[in-house]
Amino acid sequence: MSEVGAPRLPHAVVALTICFLVLLAALHGLEPEYDPAHRMISEYAVGRYGALMQLAFVALGGAVLGLRALLRPFLPRASVGLALTGLALFGAAAFKTDSLTQPPSHSAAHVIHQVCGTIVILGFPVLATVLARRLGRHAQWASARGWLWPLTALPWVAQFAFFAAVKVLGSPPVGAVGWPNRLMMVAYCAWIVAVAWRAGNAAKG
Repeated sequence: MSEVGAPRLPHAVVALTICFLVLLAALHGLEPEYDPAHRMISEYAVGRYGALMQLAFVALGGAVLGLRALLRPFLPRASVGLALTGLALFGAAAFKTDSLTQPPSHSAAHVIHQVCGTIVILGFPVLATVLARRLGRHAQWASARGWLWPLTALPWVAQFAFFAAVKVLGSPPVGAVGWPNRLMMVAYCAWIVAVAWRAGNAAKG
C-alpha cells in the first residue's frame, strides 16, 4: 500500500461493504417476487434488476480484497484465504445461479456459482477465526482482543443458524431460510467492517 492510499483504504472497505448491504436491501423492494423468507439472495441476480445483485457481490469482493491489503502488514501469510474469498465473490457475480423455482439446469454458470457460494458461506467463519487468532498475537492488536473473539463468534453463530434452519425447515424455496441466509451475510459484513477499521487504526499507531 502506498502512504497516500493506505489511510483511505479502511474507508473504502467500509464503503464497499455498506454498498453491498444497501444494494441487497434495495432489491427487496425492486424485486418483491422473490420472497425474502424463502429465497436466497443469489436469486436476485436472475431477476429484472439482476445487475444490482451482481454489483453487490463485486462490491463485497472488493471489500474483502481491500481487507487483505489492510492486514498484509500484520499477517503476510494471511492473504491467500482472503484472496480466495474475494475471487469467489467475483465468481458469484459473474456466474448466475438458477432460479430455485425452476428445474435445475446444472449449467456451468450455476455450478460455478454454487462452488463460489460454498467457498464464501463455509469458508468465511474458518478464515475469520484463523485471522483473529493470528491478529490477537500481534502487539498492535492487543487492545482489540476483548472484542475480536466475540465478534469472530458472530459469523459462526449466523452460519449455524442458517444450516439449522435448512435442517429443520428444509431447503429453499420450500423452507423459510431466506432470512437466516441474509442475517448470515450481515454477520460476515460486520466482521469485515470492524476488522478493517481496526486495521486502519493499528497501522497509524
